[in-house]
Amino acid sequence: GMSTAGGIAGYIDIRTAATGSIKSASNTGNVTAATQAVGVGGIAGYASVSGKSLAIDDAYSTGAVTNKAGGDATRTGAAFGYVKVSSIHNVYVSENAAEGIVGSNSPSSSYVSDGGIVSKPEEWFKSDEALAALGSAFSMDVNDENGSYPVLTSQLDDLAKEKIAAIEEIKAEFDSSEYTGEQKEKFELALAEAIEKIKAVNSADEIDSAKAEAKEIVSAVKTDDQIKEIEQSKAEAIKEIEGYKDSDDYRDAEKTALQAAIEAAIEKINAAEELEDINAALATAKATIDDIKTDEQLKAEELQAAKDEAQKSIDDAIAKAEEAGVNIKTIQAAVDEARDAIDEAKNIEEVESIKNATITDIDKKTAEKEAEQSGGKGGSGTDPASESKDAITPTD
Repeated sequence: GMSTAGGIAGYIDIRTAATGSIKSASNTGNVTAATQAVGVGGIAGYASVSGKSLAIDDAYSTGAVTNKAGGDATRTGAAFGYVKVSSIHNVYVSENAAEGIVGSNSPSSSYVSDGGIVSKPEEWFKSDEALAALGSAFSMDVNDENGSYPVLTSQLDDLAKEKIAAIEEIKAEFDSSEYTGEQKEKFELALAEAIEKIKAVNSADEIDSAKAEAKEIVSAVKTDDQIKEIEQSKAEAIKEIEGYKDSDDYRDAEKTALQAAIEAAIEKINAAEELEDINAALATAKATIDDIKTDEQLKAEELQAAKDEAQKSIDDAIAKAEEAGVNIKTIQAAVDEARDAIDEAKNIEEVESIKNATITDIDKKTAEKEAEQSGGKGGSGTDPASESKDAITPTD
């Protein structure tokens, strides 16, 4: 008889039945003829019917196909060495499996030009595109039992089917067209990691948690629109912080601090990866800048400090006067008027003027009392009633 070798069948011939078929079949192993063969192929070495009907549908082969030295090279092909059948549809073979898709003298070689048999790159067979092309009879190799090549759906257990359903849910939730360039590469890596996360589960109870983790992994990759939104938000935040304050409102030291705060904010904004991080960086920068005093704020603080110091100086002068025996009631109205004038003062110079005039008058009263007391017991002294006629007049 004839020597043949094939990944699915070595020799096919229909003699008794009216019809036959090869459907939803696959081969991932290498096919090598042990002897000089008249037919070697990834699907079948020799397939021929006369007066009968044989249909070959939805099949693939990825293994390398070789005939023994001296064998019939015209009957060696990635799919079939020799084929003469009724129809071939949706059959795929690895493009590097053999020199030709079918043996060069096969009567049914037209199926190659008609698209019934198509050669594809090796990695294509592990893709979603291959699964879609082969149809529902094939599924993802979620259990890694077939080198990531499609497996027959009918051979899957319940856990494998749940894994596939979870993976399909993940894929359906994210649109790959929303990613381009570097983001697309990140998306594909994240999706692959997510799929491995689901494939690794050992029981149905782990599916939901694995699926949630998988979604988080893919969600972490920004779509092109999200990247644009983040970049726009960064630009808006930087523009806002740069115009948040007018540097002309600050003194030199504070201007330096202001510029440093702006530069630090821009650095944090540019480093942000989430909208929340941008907003947080902007808010923090504003709070930092708000703590930097403007020239007006510093002047107000300095004026208040001068007022506080003036009031204390007046308190000290009054305490000294009381110690000397001055009847404070006689100058209280003038002192109160001076204090009010200090509170209403618009600048430090005005405060100093009122303070100095008030303290001078109080010190004068103190000096007079001290002089009176130093005059001795027999001294004429000053009539206390006369003190009520004295007054302290604040400087305008």
